[in-house]
Formats: sequence, C-alpha cells, structure tokens
Amino acid sequence: MKRLSWILSGAILLLLLESHPMTVKGQAAVHPLQLLEVQKIWDYGEYNSFTDLTWFKGYFYCTFREGKSHAEADEGHIRVIRSRDGKKWTPVAYFEMPEKEHTVVFDMRDPRISVAHGDSLMLSIGVSLYIGQKAVGMAPRVAYSKDGVHWNDPEPVSIHDRWPWRPVWHGKYEYVVSYKGDTNVVWLEKSEDGFVFTPVATLHTPRNQPNEVTLRFDKYNNMIALIRTAGGDRSAFLGKAKYPYTHWTYKAVGRYIGGPDLLVLAPGRYVCAGRMYVDDQPRTCVARLDDQGTLSDLLVLPSGGDNSYPGLVRRGNILWMSYYSSHEGKANIYLAKIKLK
Repeated sequence: MKRLSWILSGAILLLLLESHPMTVKGQAAVHPLQLLEVQKIWDYGEYNSFTDLTWFKGYFYCTFREGKSHAEADEGHIRVIRSRDGKKWTPVAYFEMPEKEHTVVFDMRDPRISVAHGDSLMLSIGVSLYIGQKAVGMAPRVAYSKDGVHWNDPEPVSIHDRWPWRPVWHGKYEYVVSYKGDTNVVWLEKSEDGFVFTPVATLHTPRNQPNEVTLRFDKYNNMIALIRTAGGDRSAFLGKAKYPYTHWTYKAVGRYIGGPDLLVLAPGRYVCAGRMYVDDQPRTCVARLDDQGTLSDLLVLPSGGDNSYPGLVRRGNILWMSYYSSHEGKANIYLAKIKLK
C-alpha cells in the first residue's frame, strides 16, 4: 500500500479549488473542509469498487466489491476489512456466490454496512442475476456479525423485485428505499429484523427516475433523504419528512450526485459526498448541504474515471470517507481524512 503524497495532492486540490472558488449557487465558502490526507487502503482485487464505511466496537469497517469490471455480467464478490486507526487494515470477511447450474451468474455488488440494534453489524448486499449478458433478476442478501469477524452466510430478504440501496437503522427499525429501472418513484420500507420489510411510503420526486437514496435522521426524528436522479437535468434532491415518514417535501440540489452519502451535522446542516462533474469530468467530491438544497464548500478529492460510492463516518471533528477511483490506473479503494471546521 502507498500513501498519496500530501504535497502533490494539496497542490492539485488547490488548483482545482481555485478554479471553483465559490459554492454551487455562487456564494463564497465560509468554513472550508480541510483535506488532511488520502490513503490507498486496498488494491488487491482486479477491480475494487462500491465502498461503505462504519465504526463498530473500536474499529472502522470498510466494505466493497471485488470483480473484473464495473458491471456487465461480471461475477462480483464482497470483501470486508477493518482498522483501528484507518492506516493498517485487515481482511475479516469475503462473500461469494457460485454459479447456479452453470448458467446463472451472481453479481454481488453495492455492499452497505451498518450497526443493527446497537450490538451487531449488518451487511446488505445487492445481487444481480445474469444469463449470458442479460439481466434476469435480483436477489439481495443480508449477513450479520456480532464481533465483525465471524459472519453468518448471506440470506435473502423479502425485497426481491427492486434494488434496496442503503439500509439504515433508526430505533428498532431498519429503513431502506428501493428502486427499479426507469420508474418515476421509489419505495420506502421498514423492517424489525433486516429481512422482512413492510411498506411505509412511495416517494415521488419532482424529476423522473429517482434511484439511489441515502436516508439519515436528525435529533428531532426527521428523516432526511439524499436522492440521485437519472431524468431531466439529473439534479439530486434533498427530501425531508416527519414521523411516520409518509409526507415528503423536496429541494433540488442543482447538481448531479452519483452514489450519494449524507451525514447530519445538525438540524438543517449536512455533509454530502458522491460523484459530481467538475469541468465535465466525473470526480469524487464532498460538500456541505443545507435544508434549502444549497451546496457549499465543494472539495474535490483525488479521483477520476470510474469513481465515487463513498462511505462517511464522523469521529469528533474528523470526517473519514471511503471511496473508490481509477485515476491511478485500475479501480482501487481509498480513505480520506477531512477536518470539519
């Protein structure tokens, strides 16, 4: 593993930020996010992608997909690694599904790791089914661990005709938004065990084709949703709902955000991250976001080509962020350390 040169990265970022010295909506940044360092933490797989990150019982846990390409009927597998300090990482789990009857290829992808009921890790895995190059179905799976090292075999969940993207636990329930193809709605559901889900609401954003959605909660029990869209101008949306989360309001962010993640800093104040376009090039970015959908303090991380799908963890005034990028050749896994001011 090699640590990226802070001097070189700082110079590159300074040039980028000088060319983008204002917020997305034209307001000067007041409290800049400060990039402290970026480290490559995994490059052993042929193609490493789709990360997530959490903190559990004294360790960071990072999960991602290993495969041969981004998709296209690739037989992807899922790995979990952990670290106490974010520098030295140890593999703790590896999940794969064999071909069925030598005709169906199982592509495991989009792993999402979270803390369930405060005492165990839950790993949610999307599984695409292929026959040849044709996608023929979905078969999401969930695995649990009490200690982060010993895991049960991934088991199916009740959502099997849509893609449940980033489940999150809040109180006694796990909530997730699932999507399907180019429909104009997404579905919010909840579960007490992470396997059997019941409907809560259907979300209709003001733009077509919403898909990947990250859910978070503020201290007032409001549900916050950062929504990627594929239709219209592809602007992301910030959604908000009070309990029981059946009535939603939306604010356009005004910028495409692919593979979105979101953290609540305080009511109405957030940090978001994902793939954005800078000078027409896809880059992994992190920025501040407010309840009006206003992005500010845009920070561009070392990235390029196929990249993004971050995971965010806040520890004190430090934001830890996993992501993948192919700017150094093949797709590898990186960890950024960012100071929140």
